[in-house]
Amino acid sequence: MLTLSNSLRSSNGPVGTRENHDLEHLRIRRLTSWRELESLRPVWEQILQVTPGLTIFSTVEWLSAWWKAFGQGKQLIALTFSDAAGEVVGLAPLYIEQMKGGTLGRLKRLLMVGDGTRDSDALDLIFRSGYEEACSRALLAWLDSDRSWDVCELNTLPEASDNARALQSSLTKRHWVSVRSARPHSVVLLPDSWDAYLRQLSKKFVYKIERGTHKLARRFTVRVVKCTETSELSACLETLFALHQRRWNAKGQSGTFASIERRELYYQMSRAFLLRGWLEFWHLELNGTTVAVQFGFRRDNTLYSLQEGLNPAHLSDWVGVVLRAHILQRMIEDGVSRYDFLGGIDPHKQLWGATLGAYTDLHFARPMSRGAAYLVTRQRLNDTKAWLRTHLSDSALDVVRRMRRRTAAV
Repeated sequence: MLTLSNSLRSSNGPVGTRENHDLEHLRIRRLTSWRELESLRPVWEQILQVTPGLTIFSTVEWLSAWWKAFGQGKQLIALTFSDAAGEVVGLAPLYIEQMKGGTLGRLKRLLMVGDGTRDSDALDLIFRSGYEEACSRALLAWLDSDRSWDVCELNTLPEASDNARALQSSLTKRHWVSVRSARPHSVVLLPDSWDAYLRQLSKKFVYKIERGTHKLARRFTVRVVKCTETSELSACLETLFALHQRRWNAKGQSGTFASIERRELYYQMSRAFLLRGWLEFWHLELNGTTVAVQFGFRRDNTLYSLQEGLNPAHLSDWVGVVLRAHILQRMIEDGVSRYDFLGGIDPHKQLWGATLGAYTDLHFARPMSRGAAYLVTRQRLNDTKAWLRTHLSDSALDVVRRMRRRTAAV
């Protein structure tokens, strides 16, 4: 346990006697197992309730399911931050993994639990609102004393993350090497009525929604159902896996659910979300056969769209479009104001009225370390690639790529 005193005094001046007192006496404890961390569920959920910027990807349910699926063999670094009264005001579920290759040897990078498998978005450190700066300073002080890591990568931090801002400030004051970058995500802001939403879309796309819906109703017995019972869950998930794999296998690709660990994540997480009333798992049936599935979850006023599966034989029937339109209409009626497509800004998302946002990736390392050298070298390479893309023709870029492949093969 590392106790931090005067060095954690807030730089923003007095903010109340109790808060100043708490900021000066944060205590850090490292937990040795996920069971210990999970035992803090009550305080974990309390932090989530009073910290609006934290998303469903910071819940006990999501992170526990991810760790049980992917955590085997990983080194957990789970930190708790407590004030002078012993109240936990922050949690940092992290883990270490070995980086492969590189001229600097096998570096160890520190990641947030949930990261590293492309399953999670909008991850963040779980710091109670108002304690972001104190917890950030405490975290960096603890990391400065620990030599088990080389590079820390905090990926897909929410665009408005107060933790990202506080961490960047602390990194600058410590003169640590840090690299901040953005990656796109997209979200639809929903109005309070279906008609108002349709007016936000192009007339051509609205026609496609309406025509697709009527076309299916003429040709088939159509039923849209939501998975609401735990007894139905396994069969519904197997349908999702099968439809998703069938479509990607037809393209010659393995598909995301070829992973046993990812299937386990969905089994664990779906059951936990269903019990909390968060699961939005919808199926479109034609004549009693499921031809389209969309898997998401809802917390507060946001529905997150995570996965889908479609029968390739019915792509021309626009079954995915019809199902999503049905879900969106139901969500608007229920008062949901955000439909989150998560990472990327694909053209089909824009058809639904999605606007572009950006997650923050914040990578850092101690100064004068192998991790710092790695970050500086990587940034220079990225800058060089960006310059080449801007200044060279496509044919010249092809020559450079061929030379790089030949050099790597030697």
